[in-house]
Amino acid sequence: MDPAGEPHVPSFMQEYELPFYAAVALAGLAFAAVDFADRPFPWLRRFLPLPITAGLLGALALLLPRGFGFPVRMPHDGVEVDFLIALLTTNMGLHLTPRVLRNGLPVFGLFLVAGFCLYWLMLLAALPLALLTDHPLETAVMTGPLAYVGAPYNLNPPTQVPPALADLLRPAYADPQATAHGMMMLGIILGPLLASWSGRRFFRKAGKEPPQPPAQDEKTPSIAVSVFGQRMTHLIVLILALIALAFSIQALLLAIMPSFSEDILPVIVISYLLGGLSRLTFERVAGPDRFPEAALTVLLLGPTMSFVLTYAIMSIPLHQITLVTPLMAASGLLAILTSAAFAWAVFPIFARVVDRYYGAVIAMVLIAVTTGWGPVAMSFLRRSTDERGEVEPMPAILPLNAFFLFPWMVILTSEFVLSTLGSA
Repeated sequence: MDPAGEPHVPSFMQEYELPFYAAVALAGLAFAAVDFADRPFPWLRRFLPLPITAGLLGALALLLPRGFGFPVRMPHDGVEVDFLIALLTTNMGLHLTPRVLRNGLPVFGLFLVAGFCLYWLMLLAALPLALLTDHPLETAVMTGPLAYVGAPYNLNPPTQVPPALADLLRPAYADPQATAHGMMMLGIILGPLLASWSGRRFFRKAGKEPPQPPAQDEKTPSIAVSVFGQRMTHLIVLILALIALAFSIQALLLAIMPSFSEDILPVIVISYLLGGLSRLTFERVAGPDRFPEAALTVLLLGPTMSFVLTYAIMSIPLHQITLVTPLMAASGLLAILTSAAFAWAVFPIFARVVDRYYGAVIAMVLIAVTTGWGPVAMSFLRRSTDERGEVEPMPAILPLNAFFLFPWMVILTSEFVLSTLGSA
């Protein structure tokens, strides 16, 4: 025991945070390794999007030093991480067009309503087994809808299990955040497999298969290199300027409203809104179909999304899955199966609002975002709709932006449930 009466933790067991650039390099190595393995083993990408496989491989690699008494973790907050994620969200915002908004807003509202209904269904599905524990309500929340709240950093605002909700869960769990991360990793392992299996059947019902991964020699668009390079340079400058502006706006808002925090005003949301505003302004001034969509998608959004999602999945400590008891795992599995069954039920509704193909895309994304966390759904959307760089104004882009709002919905609803019904 130390002088304060706390258990002494040996120095060799303290957790070390990797330097940010070393973590980026590690994520890049994991991504490159899986991308290279795709050539002799193409079935890898057929069943799971590359960022999911690469992220899990990287998370597994981070377990090796832990076995030798040198536990390490990826950086999950700070300006560097926010900048990395802002590269992705700014790209996403730049895909918003009047046509996307017009076609996608009805589906976006329906997607949010579906997520809210699914919250209660997952809670009820987890409750029977949770009743076998000393704290059934807390366990049902933790193993059901809370499993898809977000990340240990601000990729999904707010930070997973904020203090108010953690205090409500602490009677049942000494470290609610770590336990929630374990449940999240369980979802990231099982949810994508279920989403992939269901997705293939959704597309069969739709009568149209998603585009297959292109061959290695087909990944460069048929645009003159000089023109493409010029467009890409302009886009990079625009994106960097928007990210810098987003950090400035965040600093100004926090100075004006000191009661708020960076979790409530995350720079990634501001950068996304700036990207959307810039694209909508460009469409209005220059006219439709004048934006360099291919440059944005093929050389910016695609690789940026894949790499950032690999980093995001790697950042969840895989060892925390050991905090998940067999009873919690079974309860979580029931919640995951509920998500899949619900997606099958609402698939005809999505298909009626848009069409059967995009209905299949959105139903698959609903499984992925509510079982394996927002980045997993983004991986599936990337593979299913624009892997060849052919991004048409699709209604599937906008519903995916629910990953900004789902965490707030889950956290606030969970706080309401626990504070209203109390500890069992």
